[in-house]
Amino acid sequence: MADTTATTEPGLPKSSGDDGSKVLHKNKKQRRNTIVVSPDHGNYNYTIDKDDYDTVCEILSTYGEEAKRQVYNATDTDSTDGRVVELELDSLEIASLSPVVRKLEKLEILSLDHLDRIDSLPHEIKDLACLKVLSLSYCRSLGRLPDWIGDLSNLKVLDLQHSGITSLPDSMSNMKSLRCLVLDGTDMVEDSPNDPSPILWKLIKNCKFLGAVGFWRAYYKNKKLQFALACNRFRSRTGLNAKKVNTIAPSLWPHALQTATRPFRHYSEVEVMGFHLLPYTVKQIDSIHQLIKDRRDSFIGTLINRNADN
Repeated sequence: MADTTATTEPGLPKSSGDDGSKVLHKNKKQRRNTIVVSPDHGNYNYTIDKDDYDTVCEILSTYGEEAKRQVYNATDTDSTDGRVVELELDSLEIASLSPVVRKLEKLEILSLDHLDRIDSLPHEIKDLACLKVLSLSYCRSLGRLPDWIGDLSNLKVLDLQHSGITSLPDSMSNMKSLRCLVLDGTDMVEDSPNDPSPILWKLIKNCKFLGAVGFWRAYYKNKKLQFALACNRFRSRTGLNAKKVNTIAPSLWPHALQTATRPFRHYSEVEVMGFHLLPYTVKQIDSIHQLIKDRRDSFIGTLINRNADN
């Protein structure tokens, strides 16, 4: 553990310390300051990076002095260095997200649910290289996503349910890490009840990890879509998205055929990073066909070698 020195930081919310003051720690090894944040009631408190604390206070500046109290409820931090990894601003009285959000360099989850007054996103969000989850559900004034959304190369979950979003930008096809896209209750589903929009098909084709799309029951019986998503799940599980794919050894083919069906099986509910989505089902024979199709060279080689041995 790195050596720390502690001093009193005046003017901050009441601490759970014996003297009622906020303790400021300076980590000599990392050269960053941290403070201890505690609730008004209860004994649980946690350490937060001082710069991140100031950034969140600025984001919540419309609350004045009350902003300092909101920090505890709005953030979650990394236990090792105190950097903010989650920022939850759900249902707060915020008209716009401050560009200073880019300073939260370790932020992984950004939740802006039920912010009815937000009609655009600051382009500084694209600088959040660690961002994995962006939730914009019930942001009804948000009519479109910016083109730079495709620059979020590490984003895994994008929740747009019941938002005002009416279309998806083509740049989203660059989001190679995207695993889950939630579209329930949007015009994108309501306006195309029989088949997904062309951009969604393009996303499924280009974003090979995209294995779950939430759209309530609109496309529940669309077998083509369900199979395409299941194929992505299959490729992700078997490493077929890797640049170099290893050949399946002959002795492993029986096991490979047996496990190939897992991403295609019927489940009562699908969960991706905490998001519960509709069930899906693909026939077992189709999943086995997909494995043989994607590893055809290895499969044919196994058959040739087997026949040669006999």
